[in-house]
Amino acid sequence: MVSSSPIPLPPQQPSSERPNGRPRCIVRVDRDHRLADEATRFDGEQFAETFIGRITQAEFKGTIQGINECMQVAEEPFWNCVDTLMDVLTAYTAKYCCGTHYQRSMRKLEAFIDHENEQLYHPAKMHLRDPQRTGMIYLEFEVY
Repeated sequence: MVSSSPIPLPPQQPSSERPNGRPRCIVRVDRDHRLADEATRFDGEQFAETFIGRITQAEFKGTIQGINECMQVAEEPFWNCVDTLMDVLTAYTAKYCCGTHYQRSMRKLEAFIDHENEQLYHPAKMHLRDPQRTGMIYLEFEVY
């Protein structure tokens, strides 16, 4: 007679897929207007109580700092002038061929947010939404 013992299941790995269902709450992080300039940057000090036990404050600040760096690169005045000059010299066709510096920077921002979601937020049952959807007014974190 063969005895059978239950096979232990491996521990569940946190999923890097976006959580399903309806979010329990949405946390908004406002823009930082303390420097009184027109640059788009978000406030890394607004760590919500809802995040406690899901992510650390250092991880949150790292995400905000990464987004702020992407926005700083995207809004550099020099590249805006170069894009405008290229538009004039090419009868406004250059942006259709290779895009503007701002568009390329926004694609990098989207890739950064996707990476942060996969590595940090989805395993914590959270999702960081693309700030372009809200006109860069605030960041939205969906908490499941």
